[in-house]
Amino acid sequence: YPSDSTIFINQNNAGTYYLFVTNGICDRIDSVTVTFIKETLQLFGDTTICLGETAQATVVNTNPNVLFNYTWTPSTIIISGENSDVVTVNPTSSQYVYLYALAANGCEIWDSVFIQVNSLNPNLYSAAAVPDSVPPGGATIQLIGSAPNVYTTLWTPELGIQNPLDLSTSVFVNQNTTFYFVVTDGFCVDSIPVFVKTYEIFCEDPFIFVPNAFSPNGDGNNDILFVRGNYIENMIFRVFNRWGELVFESTDPTIGWNGIYKDRLCDPDVFTYYLDVNCIGGFNNVMSGNVTLMR
Repeated sequence: YPSDSTIFINQNNAGTYYLFVTNGICDRIDSVTVTFIKETLQLFGDTTICLGETAQATVVNTNPNVLFNYTWTPSTIIISGENSDVVTVNPTSSQYVYLYALAANGCEIWDSVFIQVNSLNPNLYSAAAVPDSVPPGGATIQLIGSAPNVYTTLWTPELGIQNPLDLSTSVFVNQNTTFYFVVTDGFCVDSIPVFVKTYEIFCEDPFIFVPNAFSPNGDGNNDILFVRGNYIENMIFRVFNRWGELVFESTDPTIGWNGIYKDRLCDPDVFTYYLDVNCIGGFNNVMSGNVTLMR
């Protein structure tokens, strides 16, 4: 009651109160300001993060007349700011971060903020390149990704990729390149690196070679003498008999010698070949050797 020597004040009636005292002759007025300090502290923070990210929580004191010392817990997830107004944490699962605030007048405040930790399930998505290596001149490869429909995907770098938003697409590669299969659920993002390398081609055996024997007997096995190699751009292939006569010439790797010279199948013998070949990537080589015609 207003006339009692003691008054009870609830949180809704915080403020300054005045006391009037009199003995009928003398009187005096004094005052006291009542503050409920719990409401002077407000917590803000990153309440939702992805696994592997850090989060910050901040306490704001709205009453400069009350000083606090802060202690954040649990210490196992705190990176910095354990005793400051801003704490940085790296939780590996969803959990509370707690604040203990001790006022200079001895009052204590406990508060907390809940941090939701989200993550993608890496067992649900995958990526690969087929093939994962190309010759120096380049080749078109397939980028193959797999992910649930609830995830959005993207292949990067997008330049040159036929359909970067598709799970599987194609791209021409002519140098060592790392592509990334990016997966997101709309909040968290992950990526899988897919490396495609350019392997070195030597314009020589075993990449380019001429067999040392062939048997043009019509049995369908090794009947034609071809220049072997997958990386030939152009060539000149000549075959000579033991008298130095040119018995065959070709500039097309798909056209080989069937052992016929002047409309007649040559007798078994050893022939000499000459090959001037240009390979993918600007490589050149001149090769010569012997080849045996057998029956």
